[in-house]
Amino acid sequence: HIEEKGFDISLAHPLKTRLISESKVKTDKIDAESLAKLLRLGELPKAHVPDAHIRKLRGIIRHRLALVKLRVKVKNLAHSVLHKAGITIELTNIFGVSGMQFLKEVPLKPHHRFALNHYLSLIENINSLIDETNAYIENQARNIPEIEILNTIPGIGTYSALLLYAEIADAKRFPDAGKLCRYAGITSSVYQSGNTERYGHITKQGNRLIRWILVQCVLKTAMHPNAVRRHYYRLLKRKGSKVAKVASARKLLTYIHIMLTHNVKFEDLRVNSV
Repeated sequence: HIEEKGFDISLAHPLKTRLISESKVKTDKIDAESLAKLLRLGELPKAHVPDAHIRKLRGIIRHRLALVKLRVKVKNLAHSVLHKAGITIELTNIFGVSGMQFLKEVPLKPHHRFALNHYLSLIENINSLIDETNAYIENQARNIPEIEILNTIPGIGTYSALLLYAEIADAKRFPDAGKLCRYAGITSSVYQSGNTERYGHITKQGNRLIRWILVQCVLKTAMHPNAVRRHYYRLLKRKGSKVAKVASARKLLTYIHIMLTHNVKFEDLRVNSV
């Protein structure tokens, strides 16, 4: 709405605006004055402001994520009822078609049945909403060249591709892949003192959704012959599963930066032909 009225928008980077975050006296008026001074002096650390189209896509992506989290919460509540009732179910997917049918028919005390029926009804309703959201996402993803490029990566479907596209916005705004990896918070923290330099865990100071979806996709991508698979299994033997997944996610994001900035499909990357 502010943009529609013709105002220029400057979004301050919260982690870099130390003048305000470390201030002992904090009020909205003082914060506003401090930001205004930094902006006037040209020293305001700015964060990227995505356009309206990207903000809309981010909204629907995060809406689906909220629905999935809500479903997980309701499933946990259903598990709690079963635990209290002393019911043990040996099914791979307790909330699949056969599992749901069993849960609707399993003998329970009236108060347990009353609660479980409500949770099962909520799960079915949320499933329906997620299906509806998936269809909406598929429709939004059509005719976006970046989505078509990202879909060439094995293990990355429409939802994952749209999430990456929306959260990265314009890959060309990052001069190199390292900057994009730092934006995602998937680079190692560095501790330097004199001539000593130590590397720690990843910073996790960045876009957590990019970081999350990459780690989710790595194992699927590594199921196919490609550079990510080779990198993952090489590290898996030496460093273990956790390190291998994170490092491979960073490698995958590096390839994504190349793909989006140079309009290259995954199978056409030179590293995959080796």
